[in-house]
Amino acid sequence: MFLQRRLPLACVFALLVCGSLHAQDAVEPLVRTVAVADFQTCPKPEWPKSSLRLDETGTVTLGFLIAEDGTVIDSVIKKSSGHASLDEAALTGVRRCRFKPTAVNGEPYSAWMTMQYVWTLLPLPGKEMEQLTAQAEHFRSKALGGDMEALYELALIYRRVASSPSDHLHPVKMLRLAAERGHAKAQYELAHTLAFAIGTQKDTAGALEWYRKSAASGEPRAQSRLGSFYDYGVGMASDAAQAAALYRGAAAQGDTHAQLRLGHMTEIGRGTEQHLPQAAALYRQAGDAGDVKARIELARMYLQGKAENLDAALALQWLRTGAQLREPRAEALLASMYLTATLVEQDNTAGLTSLRLAATGGDAGALALLGHLLLNGIRTEANVDGGLVLLRKAAALGSAAAHASLAQAYDSGKGVPRDPALAQQWRELGARAAARIGENTDNWLLTL
Repeated sequence: MFLQRRLPLACVFALLVCGSLHAQDAVEPLVRTVAVADFQTCPKPEWPKSSLRLDETGTVTLGFLIAEDGTVIDSVIKKSSGHASLDEAALTGVRRCRFKPTAVNGEPYSAWMTMQYVWTLLPLPGKEMEQLTAQAEHFRSKALGGDMEALYELALIYRRVASSPSDHLHPVKMLRLAAERGHAKAQYELAHTLAFAIGTQKDTAGALEWYRKSAASGEPRAQSRLGSFYDYGVGMASDAAQAAALYRGAAAQGDTHAQLRLGHMTEIGRGTEQHLPQAAALYRQAGDAGDVKARIELARMYLQGKAENLDAALALQWLRTGAQLREPRAEALLASMYLTATLVEQDNTAGLTSLRLAATGGDAGALALLGHLLLNGIRTEANVDGGLVLLRKAAALGSAAAHASLAQAYDSGKGVPRDPALAQQWRELGARAAARIGENTDNWLLTL
């Protein structure tokens, strides 16, 4: 019976969750700095002895929640290395780290980060080293004949077995030679090398130049990365139309990040024509390729009645999986579903728990909704001061709904001195934010 209900478009929960689809789309310019590790407090994880005996290797993808004071307060394994002992060792190492936290306009915020840790034995086990040596000889002979693809592959092999900074110098030279001769993948790898100072000095301007050349040659990873630069205004003025064009090229080649971002831009009509079916199709392409965030966005569209071709049970499954992986957007959507009995039985306790997790993870919509509930004592004990703190944080992150809630607070004098003029300012900012992200917040407070 619960699988037949969706969130009403005017529902406070739906509007709060999508009232800030992406913080960079807020009205006021937002300067966001991501968390950075203090490597003096971040020792290299210890290799488990049992894994060493068994020659276990692999790559583990970790998610970790960094609090406003820079400590790691939660963590999750997003993708296993295939060996539990390596996964746990990587988690243990991350938990010891301290970070300079994520900040927006200089104000610290708790937020999730994702990191990959690669467990590689150097020197490689005998059989694997023999295989790599044979491959290197094959590519070397072809590279000497002028084959740039072979030179590129040889550079990747050299980089894989590099065990010291000096070992990276040779593959960087090979990548540069292939890049200068027009090899698109080498151009991308060289740009990545320069951007992140892998075996060479950091060169942001040089990296951007090689990203441009690689993107112009049709390399999807470069198109997606350069699209992000235009999208977010990194190292250049923001240009939504240019970002959409680059994303479109990468998305057509199966790049899931480009599909996700182009889906968002197409959904709200930013940099391209608004077209909900196309947006849903882009989310679905990325979701079918395993992109968790895209699945969450498509489930959100279904709950809002914007996407029809999605099974309700699948939407719920995707959101639950996203929440298990500690994706704040999924946690926020699940919270709204529990609180409104949409697809699930109503459960205020589960809803508030999920909402708090999403808010702690930095989701602007969750911060806005939780702030509104606390301010007004809805579904939970009133905490006026705590609610106002959360609403101001959400507004700073671009939530139109938070602006509207603060406007109502100043209109009524709820927890703040009554100030109709200031209430109107918040209301106008909220309307501009709502128009910016393609949502309407009129009367959302009256529905709960």
